[in-house]
Amino acid sequence: MQLCIGDRLWWIEIQRKPIKNLILRVAKEGDRLLVSAPQHVDQKTIEQFILSRQKWIEKTWIQIEHRRSQKYWHHVRSGQILFFGKKVPFRLEKGQERLLHENDGITLWTRVSDPEAVQQAFERQAVRLLQRRVEERRIELDARLAEYRQPAPTVSFRKMRSRWGSCIPSKGKVTLNTNLIYYPEVCLDYVLVHEFAHLIIPNHSRRFYQVVENWMPEYRQAQQWLREK
Repeated sequence: MQLCIGDRLWWIEIQRKPIKNLILRVAKEGDRLLVSAPQHVDQKTIEQFILSRQKWIEKTWIQIEHRRSQKYWHHVRSGQILFFGKKVPFRLEKGQERLLHENDGITLWTRVSDPEAVQQAFERQAVRLLQRRVEERRIELDARLAEYRQPAPTVSFRKMRSRWGSCIPSKGKVTLNTNLIYYPEVCLDYVLVHEFAHLIIPNHSRRFYQVVENWMPEYRQAQQWLREK
């Protein structure tokens, strides 16, 4: 089940329990809402309950995002940064904004010094590195789509608030979260496979996950990693 709350589309997981009242939680990953509901409560009542907690949901999500942002960048003071799941040397230089990735680490040139602005500059420049990985991986996936007579989609990147990726099958458009730059490459591969599979099956049915597993047998490892981290 999905529900639009404010400017975000949330996945809702409902678990029926022998309880008297509805209970709402934001998953620790900040990517979905978890609802515990009595057996007799209908879906419309659950939706109204969730919408009535909009301010609390948004406040909680902001707190989760703040902790996540600190997690990505807390190594920077020691001259390191998380890059595809590994801590690598990080250097910050003054100059026109650009990024260089070499064997001995990452150097970011920027004219800003505020930590949040530096992070934003890094993520803007890191999109190029994400694109490179996607272009390598999608060669096989485009061929897979062709087997279903499905044209190759466009792939774009942006910082997403509650999802790792999204897909609009009718427009042939896939969007990936720029935060994937901080996670192991297998996580980027999984999200890419997941969204490409939606071009064929626009739901999360058993058949959908059969396609995902066929394309990426080890997908559960990456899925678990994203949920835990």
